[in-house]
Amino acid sequence: MIDLIGVIGEDPDEDPAGGNSGGWNNVFPYTQSSGGAWWTRNQTMVRKATVQLGRSSSGEAYSGSWDPSAEWDTLGVDRFNQLGWHECACGNSPNSIESVLPEARITMFPNPAPRHTQFFVNAQTPIARVEVSNLSGQIVWQTNTDQLQVAVQLDDLPAGAYIVKTTLHGNFAPALDKIMVR
Repeated sequence: MIDLIGVIGEDPDEDPAGGNSGGWNNVFPYTQSSGGAWWTRNQTMVRKATVQLGRSSSGEAYSGSWDPSAEWDTLGVDRFNQLGWHECACGNSPNSIESVLPEARITMFPNPAPRHTQFFVNAQTPIARVEVSNLSGQIVWQTNTDQLQVAVQLDDLPAGAYIVKTTLHGNFAPALDKIMVR
């Protein structure tokens, strides 16, 4: 489990008219009966940048009721512009990926690469996988390997910018680089 939202076993109240339209709000004890502005009902919730570590155990209880405004901002209904990322003031805290996994050290050449040829991805640790994606995120070339060098064929790729994701064998964070095909 990555994170808990709320308190296990705590119900923010149900709608008095019936149904499940209740939610937590910003007035103690933060449930529907306390009044206040809704914080979780029909809201997109985003972790505040100052929160550096989520809760992964129900034993980490809050004192009193759960205050959603302490850790979460709300953006309104169905806002997806921050889906998949989180702004964090984490620096090099133990939970940041960079401090846990060293980045893969790779080189690519030539860059820019002429069309209808190839470019090379080199590493000092065996390469597990290379993916080339266009700027829309579509993977246009990929291979699995255990070599120190991979030749990426450009025969079918139109001129433009591409993202190269290189994953090494071992405990490394994947490397992301840009290549230009002309």
